[in-house]
Amino acid sequence: MQGVSKTKNHGKTENTEYINVAKDLVMADIASRPEWHEEVSRGKMFGVLLVASAGDASPAGLPLLHDVGGVKALFAYSGQILGRSDWDGYVPAIFDYLQEDGYFKRHEARITELNRKVDEAEQSPAMADARRILAEVKARTERDVAAYRAFVQSQKATRTVEEAQYQNAELRRIRRQAAADVAEAQAAVDAVERDVAGMKAERRRRSDALQRWLFTRHRLVSPEGETRSMLKVFTDYALRTGSRQTLPPSGTGECCAPRLLNYANAHRLTPLMLAEFWYGASPKGEIRHHGQFYEPCQSKCVPILGALAEPSLAVLTGRGVQPLATPQTAETDVAVIYEDAWLVAISKPSGLLSVPGRDGKPDAENALKALRPGCGFLKMVHRLDMDTSGVLLAAKDAATHTAMQALFSRHEAVRKEYVAIVVGAERRSDIPPVIRLPLSPDYLNRPRQRVDYARGKTAETRYEFTSSPLSRMPRHGTTPLREVRLVPLTGRTHQLRVHCAHPDGLGMPILGDPLYGNVPAERMYLHARLLEFIHPVTGKTVRIECPAEWT
Repeated sequence: MQGVSKTKNHGKTENTEYINVAKDLVMADIASRPEWHEEVSRGKMFGVLLVASAGDASPAGLPLLHDVGGVKALFAYSGQILGRSDWDGYVPAIFDYLQEDGYFKRHEARITELNRKVDEAEQSPAMADARRILAEVKARTERDVAAYRAFVQSQKATRTVEEAQYQNAELRRIRRQAAADVAEAQAAVDAVERDVAGMKAERRRRSDALQRWLFTRHRLVSPEGETRSMLKVFTDYALRTGSRQTLPPSGTGECCAPRLLNYANAHRLTPLMLAEFWYGASPKGEIRHHGQFYEPCQSKCVPILGALAEPSLAVLTGRGVQPLATPQTAETDVAVIYEDAWLVAISKPSGLLSVPGRDGKPDAENALKALRPGCGFLKMVHRLDMDTSGVLLAAKDAATHTAMQALFSRHEAVRKEYVAIVVGAERRSDIPPVIRLPLSPDYLNRPRQRVDYARGKTAETRYEFTSSPLSRMPRHGTTPLREVRLVPLTGRTHQLRVHCAHPDGLGMPILGDPLYGNVPAERMYLHARLLEFIHPVTGKTVRIECPAEWT
């Protein structure tokens, strides 16, 4: 295995080059398999792992090792392709649960049959009739009660005491009869829905039991050779971190990263650098770019990767090379750009959290407290994404903090303006001056957001391209770059980043955006340049500006 031992001494730059060569080999292999094209072109995550032999292991006999210019690499894909997780040349699933007539297949078939029965019952004529009758009874009884109430009202001026007593008693009788009629119709609906609820409960029980069985069969191998079930690894992580996700989500372990690392550990190979990249079209609602490297997914992979690799393992992502788990060192120098008796604003650098997080990374709030040690109360009144730079405001007392948070909750009361460098020479002519794309969280891959026309919250951004020459911008080869001014009219998470990158928005990702971008850079080029509001104490307009470093 010539070249492997040499790789142990290679730096990150050399290994990054090998990773890119490995990616090209995977893409060439995909192109050579015409039977894959229709499925894979719709979008699929692939992964590569550079490895070296460990101890007296003899990787030469492992057929899945690929030569990448004298360095060895493993290839993998997430999930299945054409229903298979064991195509030649790719690391197979950690546990192949798709065996014909196997335990999983048999129990999955029972769950599928329950799904069919639930759908059939919910769409049955009996269910439709019961619900229709209930709606009709509710409408009729509401009309009857409203009509008699209106009659009683019209008689108030002329009726006798005896008539008033009779009318009030009659109204109560009509209401009682209405309630009885509705209850009878509701009971008919409940009788039909009770069977459906029972089938749903049985489906949930079977599904949970099958998931537990599945994740006890997934055996994860640590770098030291210790074997534990995925269920045990995941629940240990939840207990250690306080995560509310105590059971693995469906599909955990099917991604590239755990497959690659588990295989390497099982065959006594030393991981050198890991990378996952997207191939094909972007999923609906999400933003993925063909050929772009991405970080391991949060909900499925992060809780188990710590059991499969050392925290220092190099991972190539949209942010460049970074350790698997060790936080990157962020610039913690913050500069005060506005201050009065109640408020203080700083210029936050890119890569710094706004407020303290659970993982102990540096943050702007503590950096500001270090600058103002005599201030007893210092708390941010809003936040910027870690990768965003610019104006960040803090309050010096609790009353001002409460008042400013109330102000920020009314987005029209605070004017924010950002500038960004986006990738692309020309904008589409059909984009309106205000981008309106509803957003919702990607719950299995936080903090990513997705465009969700069905359940997303309203998100609106006004934009305007500038004529800035970008004189202080680093060159990115022939990549076309434009500067755009962005004014958020709502305050959704990652709103500006998604609105720039999504094809239904600008379709021009922000340069260096590690989550939604297509061109890596030394930072994300999004900057909060202006914050304007009415001071909650003085009543005067406060305008805080912070020019971007590239202007």
